Amino acid sequence: SYVNEAYARFYGKDRRQLINTNYIPHIPEDDLRMIKNHIAGLNQEHPVVSFEHRVIMEEGSIQWQSWTHRAIFDDHGDVMEYQAVGHGVTKQRQAEDELRKHRAFLRQIIDTVPNLIFVKDRLGQFIMVNKAMADMYGSTVEDMVGRIGEDFNPHEEEVEAFREEDSEVLDQQQPLFIPQRAITNARGQKRWYATTKLPLDQDRLLGVAVDISERKEAEAERARLEK
Repeated sequence: SYVNEAYARFYGKDRRQLINTNYIPHIPEDDLRMIKNHIAGLNQEHPVVSFEHRVIMEEGSIQWQSWTHRAIFDDHGDVMEYQAVGHGVTKQRQAEDELRKHRAFLRQIIDTVPNLIFVKDRLGQFIMVNKAMADMYGSTVEDMVGRIGEDFNPHEEEVEAFREEDSEVLDQQQPLFIPQRAITNARGQKRWYATTKLPLDQDRLLGVAVDISERKEAEAERARLEK
């Protein structure tokens, strides 16, 4: 019953072509089902809904739109019409897609690196860990985020040493290199690591630990042979 000039211009139409017609742009089936479900759920208690969907333009390009629909009811509670206000969000969607791809690429990189990588806050909570770190503690990346070292490492002396190092790095805002440190993994094995901790800001630090167990074993074997 009504469209404004911006709506008609978006689709390359004249308003007179659209008024009193059942014009529906080409919307992918999945998106169309989502729209119908949203609209079907409107009632007098909840008459407004917002959502985003794709539109396939006549030349084949895909555009994203964000809509807010309001259902208008008559005195009997039946829907008389829908009023909708929308705007294009294609650039935002493309930027979000690029950001997701970038994050997925960075995640792939840090999970491929065999060294332990983690980010902690001042409370000792893991903000980020890589797969090698999670594997060492017999956990998953998702399960470790938001939890603290004590949740995975039952050895108090190790956890306390980590806590003291973290506080030193954050308080002094200076990198700290620990040339060798034994850490007990989920299987109860002690592995040796050379660890570097760096402050990211006042409340977060980055840690990278390189497994040097084989080097330690080689040094011990050389010492035994020399003896």
